[in-house]
Amino acid sequence: MQNGDLINPVAELALNAGYNNKRIRFFGNVWGSWEIVKGLTFRTSYGVDWLHGYEHQLKGIYNINPSHQSNSSNTFMENYALENTWLWENTLTYDRLWGNTHHLNILAGFTSEKARTQGLGANSRNILMYDKDYGMTATAPTDADRTVAAVKPTITTRASYMFRVNYSLKDRYLFTATMRADGSSKFGKNNRWGYFPSAAVGWRVSEEAFLKDVDWLSNLKIRGSWGQTGNDKIQDNVSYALVSMVDEYHAVFNGQVYPGVGIVNASNPDIKWERSEQVDLGFDLGLFNSMLTLEFDYFNRKTKDLLMILPIKGGSVGITPTYSNAGSVRNSGFEFTVAWQDNRHPFNYGFTFSGSTFKNEVTDWKNQKTISTAWSTNFQTAKEEGKPFGYFYGYKTQGIYHTQADLDRWNEYASSKGADVYHSEAQLGDLIYVDVDGDGRITAEDQTDLGNPYPKFTGSLGFNASWKGFDLYLDFTGSFGGKVMNNSYNDFTSVTNNMHRDWCDSWTPENPDAVMPRLAGGSINVGRTLDIMVFDGDYLKLRSAELGYTLPDEWMNKIGIGRLRIYVNASNLLYFTKYKGFTPEIMDGQDSNTYPMAGSVNFGLNLTL
Repeated sequence: MQNGDLINPVAELALNAGYNNKRIRFFGNVWGSWEIVKGLTFRTSYGVDWLHGYEHQLKGIYNINPSHQSNSSNTFMENYALENTWLWENTLTYDRLWGNTHHLNILAGFTSEKARTQGLGANSRNILMYDKDYGMTATAPTDADRTVAAVKPTITTRASYMFRVNYSLKDRYLFTATMRADGSSKFGKNNRWGYFPSAAVGWRVSEEAFLKDVDWLSNLKIRGSWGQTGNDKIQDNVSYALVSMVDEYHAVFNGQVYPGVGIVNASNPDIKWERSEQVDLGFDLGLFNSMLTLEFDYFNRKTKDLLMILPIKGGSVGITPTYSNAGSVRNSGFEFTVAWQDNRHPFNYGFTFSGSTFKNEVTDWKNQKTISTAWSTNFQTAKEEGKPFGYFYGYKTQGIYHTQADLDRWNEYASSKGADVYHSEAQLGDLIYVDVDGDGRITAEDQTDLGNPYPKFTGSLGFNASWKGFDLYLDFTGSFGGKVMNNSYNDFTSVTNNMHRDWCDSWTPENPDAVMPRLAGGSINVGRTLDIMVFDGDYLKLRSAELGYTLPDEWMNKIGIGRLRIYVNASNLLYFTKYKGFTPEIMDGQDSNTYPMAGSVNFGLNLTL
């Protein structure tokens, strides 16, 4: 049965069997260093990465599904690409140690790089010579069956000046400071350069004289850091208004066509570096000869002047929005690792427990709300001040219109609020939306926060043990507090797709007390983001496990073998979750028919002669 929303992976492999990709790549690096005087060293290096690629593919006529796997005529594609990058780095380092007390390391440097890309592509259809070795664009019968497009040359350059100083006193008091000046051709000349300082301090408290006699304290270090970094990961030429040939601007004089050009994209000459500023505070602790260790960190990272594409206020016709420095986002949380290792007894064991908390919040979004819809789904996410970046946005529901009495009751509620009808076009079997703004009727203004895709806590627990040749290792991992949008609850129009079994109990006139709403293409539920699609993404799983046995040395010595260990291991062996999907392990919280995590079991041996 055809399904326009999904692809057949087996067919995809077969259909792409004629794809051919040839790449010639050369990359290398040369360097040299010179100790000018004792402790003062100059180092230079130059690296290149050159790539030439060619790909082509011949496809026949097929129709697996009408949306994503169909080809109404045989086609031929070929593309050429050329990428060339060089990087030149120069550093001057001074390193000096005075006795066992003072250690100073100073580095100054300059780097520059340049990257150039360009390409040419051609596509044709209805080609006359359907042969994988001789298929070519020229065999297409008409000009309409051929398209040739060039990828305009793109040149990106960067340059950086850097300075860093490290100083330690008695290997006990540690200090680091850096300063970077980075320039990028992706920004206009007024904001081409960004300046990013950082500093860090550390104190090995356990090395102090007043703690030397504390036998149970093995290590104690307190540390803190602050720093800024920059980001220029945007398209080139954002600061310029580019022109392109536009059919509407062509003109005809005396029967001769004169091509016209026009500005097709918005420009931003004031675009500048995205800047992240982070504060870290933490400590390392070791107890009982480091049998027990603890690492703890607090981080607070604020990213401002975000490089984002926002809609043009008031809308636009023929002009594509471009990047701007849109707002700021803060990420904060705690990270820790606790470890215990006891190797003093015939039975040796240990564990490591690590975890992190995470909070994400948009702190500035220019007093607006922007809404995005994921490709091929109805999943809506939103961004606004005071909320997580990209939270799920849609309608909350409160049951189903099981009977006509339900429809009448909610229309009476609408009348009490001065509205004509609660939800226009609502029918029996549809979901009852929540009137969030309280005006007595359902409109787009009733959409609200449906959940945060970011987990509040992620962690792992590892356990190891050994006894008389046997060894065991277990590794658990889990995530808690995040939401997942499930696409299997997003299809109200078909009973032939691969849907969740809960849809077996959907509303029909013969099944009015159903748990799920009706399946109908014209229902009010189609094409909307709803809370019934949002689930807790909590899970705990046994990520890996291994059990092994090492045969006694006296046995191995008799047969001339150094060591022999047999083992069995498994991955993704156990899964504990209430999520109604294949897997809740979704990076962005949007489960668009994601494949389940694969598990495996392996047997093997390690042999040393």
